Amino acid sequence: MLRLICIRPQLTATALTSLMLLASMTIGFAEEKRELDPSCKAVEETYLKSRGYPRYSVKMPLIREDGSYKPYMEYKVTPTQQLVWRSFDKRWVTYRRQRASLWDRFDPKFTNCKMVGEEPSPEGTLLHYKSTWSHFPHKADADLWVLKEDGMTRRVVRRYPDDGWALPEGTIEETFQYAPLE
Repeated sequence: MLRLICIRPQLTATALTSLMLLASMTIGFAEEKRELDPSCKAVEETYLKSRGYPRYSVKMPLIREDGSYKPYMEYKVTPTQQLVWRSFDKRWVTYRRQRASLWDRFDPKFTNCKMVGEEPSPEGTLLHYKSTWSHFPHKADADLWVLKEDGMTRRVVRRYPDDGWALPEGTIEETFQYAPLE
């Protein structure tokens, strides 16, 4: 009887470990099979195309309530690296470039997308979209401008609600520059 009591906790621990492993695998698979918002197909395509471009840079100033801009972040992307500058760090930090994905939990998600119009620019016609931008645990209202002629993102403005700021200010702008292909 004593022997059985000693074995039972080991079996229980093994069973619990197996159940936890199975549950984590199921949660992982469920996350990978998430449904994309059909209204955001064009926005998601430009997201992948822009972030898949071989060389580009993005400036990300904060927009203050008075409309002034404050430098916050900038990044430069090469085929193999992403260099990031943050105002609070004051130096460039190099990371390995990650592939953009709509399925990765670390990338933003778009929902409730709507094209609201076209606007002229020196480069051509910009398609203006509105959407909800989600990057767990934060959500923001987003405006995106995509160049009609090449389908690449030129500008994104995200406005966070008063209680859900992910940044020191409630609004940030991203402006994209693409290096010519060699």
